[in-house]
Order: sequence, then C-alpha cells, then structure tokens
Amino acid sequence: MSDLIFARSPFTIKHTGSASTPTPVYECPDTEVYGNFANYTNFSVNSSGVIVNGTVTDNASSASLTITAVTSTSGATSFPVVYTATTVKLRVTHNIPSGFTASSHTCEIEVTQAAATPTQQVIRLFDFSQGTGSNGMTVSYTDPSNNPQTIFVNEDNNKGANITVKYPVESNIVLSWNTAILPFTRMINAQNIFNSAIPPTQ
Repeated sequence: MSDLIFARSPFTIKHTGSASTPTPVYECPDTEVYGNFANYTNFSVNSSGVIVNGTVTDNASSASLTITAVTSTSGATSFPVVYTATTVKLRVTHNIPSGFTASSHTCEIEVTQAAATPTQQVIRLFDFSQGTGSNGMTVSYTDPSNNPQTIFVNEDNNKGANITVKYPVESNIVLSWNTAILPFTRMINAQNIFNSAIPPTQ
C-alpha cells in the first residue's frame, strides 16, 4: 500500500507502508504464545481401553468447537487394557474459529486410562517333575494389579492341579513343595499353564 504524504512545497515524500501483520496461528495449550488455543475437558480412556470424548472450547470466546477425530498418537481408536491407572496421550482434531488460515486443528493431550479389574480364572498347572506327596504345594504369583498372591494346593502333582488366579498373570508362577528328601522350587511360565481348567490326568 502506498501513501502520498505532503511536505512543505515544493517537496513531496512517497512512503510505502509495510504489509498487514499476518493473523497468528492457532496453537496447542502446551505451546501457545499468542493465546489462540482450545481447552480440552473430560477426555479419558475407560477400563476397556475405549476413548471417551470430552468437549473442546475456544479459550478466547468460550465457543464450542466440533470434534472430528480422536485417536491415540499412533492413530489407534482404542488402547490395550491395563490393570493399573495409566497416563496416555490422545490426538484430538477439531474445527477452529474463523479468521485463521486453517479450518481445523490437531493437538495432543494427556489423559488417564482407567485400570481394569483382573478376572478370576481357573487354570491348570501341569508337567511337574517332582511329587508333592502328602505335603501339598504352595503356589505364588503376581497378579495384574501387581499384588503378590499365594495359594496352597493339596493335590498330587502327577495328576496336575487346578487353581483359581487373577488372570492374566503378570509374572512367572513360582511353585514350591516338599519332596521326601528336600524342598523343591520351580519356575512355571506360560508354557506350563492352561488358561482354562482341564481335568487332571489320572
């Protein structure tokens, strides 16, 4: 834009003004500089790993903004189940107020994924190499809530043993029992566990 500014005759000054300042970009709350950003409320992930949408409002005008997509940072629309409350990130896409060059915006926000409750499940331990005799067997393991559990099994191991645990088990199961000579301990991993009860071998 050019302006003609008159000075004392017979002189004139020709001045060219600078271009208009561009509108600042729309931002994310954790990186905002100009104050053009949205507020994200009530977003979460439930205990089944399902994303629960909240609301998005413009910080300056409090106007509601329309959500068009909510995913994990990898683009997934749900999360694997967890057994302790976990902080996860969501990627939220929504429209923005008029006056900006873009019509939509995407920000990442941190939310809490609720912990699932471990289920009680009967599993069968098998393939033991030592006998329990009449002393039985003590079974210990860590459940999905990271709590230690101990179960006493009064069963001849040659027939196998069905026990009820909080499943899925997050650590190896430790078996310890007395033989006729010495106590015996063995680590049992997933290969030694059936996820459902099977009648013990006779």
